[in-house]
Amino acid sequence: MGVGQYFTALLVTLLVLVPIFDVSPLFATIVEIGFSGGHGTAAGMTQVFDGLGFEAGSALAQLSATVGIISTVVVGIVLINFGIRKGYCANLNQQKGIPAYKRIGLIPEPKRYSIATATVATEAIEPLTFHFSIVSIAILLGWGMLELIRPLHQHLQGFPLFPLAMLGGLWCRESQPSLRSTNTMTTTRSTESWVFPWLSWSFRQSRRSALTFSSRISGRF
Repeated sequence: MGVGQYFTALLVTLLVLVPIFDVSPLFATIVEIGFSGGHGTAAGMTQVFDGLGFEAGSALAQLSATVGIISTVVVGIVLINFGIRKGYCANLNQQKGIPAYKRIGLIPEPKRYSIATATVATEAIEPLTFHFSIVSIAILLGWGMLELIRPLHQHLQGFPLFPLAMLGGLWCRESQPSLRSTNTMTTTRSTESWVFPWLSWSFRQSRRSALTFSSRISGRF
């Protein structure tokens, strides 16, 4: 799907828009930024478009993302109804209809199922804090790479951060195999072994400080 968007946009821009309407060749990037990326990607590309002299690029990408959301919702609903009527849907069909609990939203107890697996021990660190730490590391890695490539060429001055942050996130995942594990519940000891060493050290220091503080408070009373 993504390759088709790139190819179609490039072909139409090259053969129609540039020679006939004299638009910027960067217009070819609008479709994939809006559809494959979305509003966040469009906003992140603002500096790049401005640096390359295509000031309308960000607004057009936002428009593309909006059209993408509206069209996918409308077309998606049509396709879902078509699939149900034709019997292509495995869980829903026109004869059985939609189960009552799916209409209400509350799953009855016999049909409930697990939707998550614990991967960190809350005694060591709160899960949301841990996830924010990993995201922060990925962003810092991306920022470091950005600072390295910007001096290479003047056109790289407007290079966006988000693709490099994605590479940082990929490095975080691939460098720590346990981050990819979703089938086992880890303990505090195993959690500390697969977190980056300095991050693990900070967790231990935080726990040690908390225990020291609580013991001093309890000693006063």
